[in-house]
Amino acid sequence: MKERGLLQVANLPAEQPEQINSFEVGYKSVLLNNKLSIDVDAYYNSYSNFLGQVEVAVPSSGKVGSDAAVQDMLIRANQTRYRVYTNAKNTYNSYGSSLGLTYNFYKKFTVSGNVNYNNIESNATPDIFVTGFNTPKWATNLSLSNREVVKFRIQCSMEMAGCFLVGKPACKRNSSRLFKC
Repeated sequence: MKERGLLQVANLPAEQPEQINSFEVGYKSVLLNNKLSIDVDAYYNSYSNFLGQVEVAVPSSGKVGSDAAVQDMLIRANQTRYRVYTNAKNTYNSYGSSLGLTYNFYKKFTVSGNVNYNNIESNATPDIFVTGFNTPKWATNLSLSNREVVKFRIQCSMEMAGCFLVGKPACKRNSSRLFKC
């Protein structure tokens, strides 16, 4: 089979600790006689030995390079797949910023909002895996609240997964949201 040469043994190096150089600057203050609070920040991170996973498929019969191994790779049931941690070859840089405002407009009522921007720079050379920068580029939040209307608290937790914010509510309501990437 001419495809025989496409199969290669994955000689992945032993993983090394991920390293990060991180720089952050910010400002937080209360203004207008304690009616307005502002929180703004920016960050820049540079990762080396960025950890990620690659999928490795092992043919069930036959050695890599044999016709039997090629046949195994055509049928998923004839292969064993593993997810293996390894380090990226490239250095990755991520950066972002956030702005949060809270305004106390009447007694204990507040209106607040924030906007966040997060990004990771692409590299010109391909890497051994696709980096998993697990956050949308833009995220916003707007709320109207009063902590003393009712002495009861509900909190729903969320988990970020790719372009989706997957709801894992601690309360009984649908709290899933979809972000457009």
